[in-house]
Formats: sequence, structure tokens, C-alpha cells
Amino acid sequence: MSNPYRCWFTIDNPTDSVRALSFSTSGRYLASASNDKTLRVYDRLRNFRMIWAYNHSSPFISLAWWTDSTLVGGSMQGEVVQFTLNPFFLLGIKGPNVIYEFSSPVSSIEANQSSNQLLICSGRAVNVLSEADDHSWSLKIRLDCAHSIGEPANFKEPPVIATGAFYLKGEGECVVTYLFHGVWRVDLETGEGQWSIGPNEKIGMAAISPDRTAMVASNIRTGMDWYDLSKASWIKSSTSLERQEKDVNIPLPVKFINKGCAVVMGTTKGYAVIFHAEHGRQVQTLDHANHKIWVTALAYQEAGHQNRILATADGNVGERAKIRIWTPVNQNGVKHILRLFWFPAASHMWKYFCTALLLLLFGFALRFLPISLQEKLRDWFLIILFGDSLEEFTVISVPLPEIFETPPSSSFFVSQQFPAVLSFRVGPWTCSFNSGRFAFSVGSIIGATYYTVQAFGTQYARVMNTYNRVRTLLPW
Repeated sequence: MSNPYRCWFTIDNPTDSVRALSFSTSGRYLASASNDKTLRVYDRLRNFRMIWAYNHSSPFISLAWWTDSTLVGGSMQGEVVQFTLNPFFLLGIKGPNVIYEFSSPVSSIEANQSSNQLLICSGRAVNVLSEADDHSWSLKIRLDCAHSIGEPANFKEPPVIATGAFYLKGEGECVVTYLFHGVWRVDLETGEGQWSIGPNEKIGMAAISPDRTAMVASNIRTGMDWYDLSKASWIKSSTSLERQEKDVNIPLPVKFINKGCAVVMGTTKGYAVIFHAEHGRQVQTLDHANHKIWVTALAYQEAGHQNRILATADGNVGERAKIRIWTPVNQNGVKHILRLFWFPAASHMWKYFCTALLLLLFGFALRFLPISLQEKLRDWFLIILFGDSLEEFTVISVPLPEIFETPPSSSFFVSQQFPAVLSFRVGPWTCSFNSGRFAFSVGSIIGATYYTVQAFGTQYARVMNTYNRVRTLLPW
């Protein structure tokens, strides 16, 4: 490994132990799931400020992005939930959309290259979900091939629990790891499985290399096991000793990093450890606050040799949970900061610039049209811009504070997410105020009045026309 990693940033937002982390495909967004049943998204272009949060009925334990705009989470209740970032940043994130429900916790999610199929581990089975042309999801095949192999007759047979599934080259086959039943090779067309390695392994979590020729697994008994998948007959090539304490016995995360040249693994000893992929020797430890911390979630993304980013998270510290962001030592210089922030920002800012320019030109053109035609075009434009996000809400008129002159219109609305939210328009005034954890602002755009509400790092906006009819509720 050419350059060691150092802690570059620390996120303090999680309010409970972190169960899963995942970077978007460009590395801009970081999603985290914790035991407080909350899914959070952080934006590295904003110094990892939390830009969105969603509270579910049960904790998410697996996360996966397959584009920079689509995030999928698997819950303890067996739900597979999809969230979509809208093409215009003003619209925020659409969701939750429950695309499928299983009867067991969803422990692993893997998307294919085309992003139209998902490999999902739930209980004893590995399920393949397929997306139709209308964007609905259905179960294509259920892989339930593992069974007891060589188990002693006088022992109670352990449950079959799939802990990971990964596409192989060509995506016609996959490799499946089981907690007690070894490693299997499965044909995705026929569903037939062939036992390859085990069952003396106790595989907690696993990861596959970028070229799909090698796999690592955190073995709860022995440490980290290395598997060679490049030949017809798979073999376990070695074991890197990073054993847990006997009284801990939990699955620990592993990830390939540095284009498959190294592997990072979480531990229960207050650090994550990086191993060299060729010889399996330890090359660096990534220290957390103290030796009692469990590192139970990892995420990694890279875009070229000089744009690598790694995240590690605390898993047993309750309200003191932190997410640590690591980058190679020489990546934090001026030119690498520019590469890390400016170029990804430029690639995302063009659509914001075009949207703003379009709004400006549209508003300017409206001034030269009859009033009736202005209103029709305005409504048409909002429908085109906001699409199926449009919803109707009831507006109740209320008096305004005495410090303002009598306005031509005023309104009061109750936010569905945050009750007792007051906002108003005072003629040409643009009003804003702050109260506790809520921030309110009022303004106007292309002749429409809009209201924004910010709470706990999430903004909500309501768009109204000049007749005070609420057009839509927009997640910001």
C-alpha cells in the first residue's frame, strides 16, 4: 500500500450504534444506518453535513447505492426500501418505496452492473429481485441451496443463515457465504448450487474484489480468511489472524480498498486494520477513540488513484457513536482538495445552474404576457418541473402580528412532519425568523410564494400560487 490513511473528518451525528455505511457511486454522498432506526445521508461537498434523514419502523442493517441517485436499504423486519434523489436538488429525496418484503432480516444487498437486479440475503435464502420496465420489482428466483454437509450426528444442526452474496464475472453465477454452511457457487439461471468451501467456517461478513477473482471473509472463529476464486476449484488461500475476544463473537465488516490491493477489516479492539491483499500481512491500523470500541461498519469509494475515501463507524457506544472519514496522507494537499471537491462539484452543479437560468428566463418572459396566460403557463411549468410530487393541501387564513401592515394575503399551514408551523406572505415583504430547532423563511419565485421549513437538518418547502392554493410539499 503506497500511502497510509489518516483521519480527515469525524461525523458526530449518529445518535446510536452504526449498523451500515455506504458511499454513492461518485463518493459524494455517505449513507449511514444506526440502531436508532434512522437512515441518514451526508454530503461531503458540504463538509459531511447531514442533508437528509428518515426514521423507519425498524433499524436498517444493509445499504447499497447503485447510482449517485438511488439508495436501497434492508431492514431488520425484512423490508427492501428504495430512496431516489430527484434530478433537481430542490426536490430532495423520494421515498420510502418498499420494493419487496421478506420474512427475515435483510443482511446483504448487491446490485448488478445494469442496476436492474438485486442479490439479497434474507435468512436462509438468497433472492434475486428484477426490475420491470414500469420500475416495479418482482422476485425472479429464490436460491435456497445450502444444507448440512458433514455435520456430526450428535450435534444439533445449526440454522442456515446467508451472510453475503456477490455476482461473479459475467453475472451468470454468484458466490454465497453462509454463517455455518461454508461457501457456495450458484447458477443464477437454474438456481442450482455447488458447495465449494466449508462447512467448518463461521463466516460473519464477506467482500469480493473489484475484478471478482478473490474474496475475503471475517471468520468469527479465526480472523479474516482469503479465498481464490480465479480457478475452477476455489480454495481458501490463507488466514490473517485478527481474532475476536471469545466473549464477543459478532460479525465484523470487511472491504477491498485501493483497487483490490488491500483489505480493511473492523475489529472489536478499538481500531480497523488494513491488510495487504497479496500476502495478507497487516500494514496499518486505523485507531478509534479507545480499545473497547467495536468497528462494525465500513464504506469505501474511489475515483482514480488520488481520490480515495474510507469511512469507519462505532458499533457499541450508544449515543457516543462517531463516523470517521479517512483519506491517504498526501491526498489532503491543496490540489487534492480541489480534485476531491471542485471536480465532483462541477459535475453536479451544471444542472443547478441550468435550472436557475431556466427559471430566470421563464420569469422574465412572463412579464410580457397577459395575466391569464401567465397563470396558465406558471401552473404548467410547475407541473413539468415538479412532476408527480404535486399534492393538494388545505390553507387556513389567520391574522398576522400587529407589527406588520395588513397584507393582501396570509396563510397558516400545519406541516405533516413538524406540527404547528407558521409561515406567511406580507405583500412585497420577504420574512424569515428562527425559533429553537426550527428555521422558517418566506420568499417568492416566478410569481409564486414559497415557504421553507428546516428542522433537524432537513428542509421542507411548500409552493403556493398568488391565490394561496398550496401546490406541493417539496422535500428540500
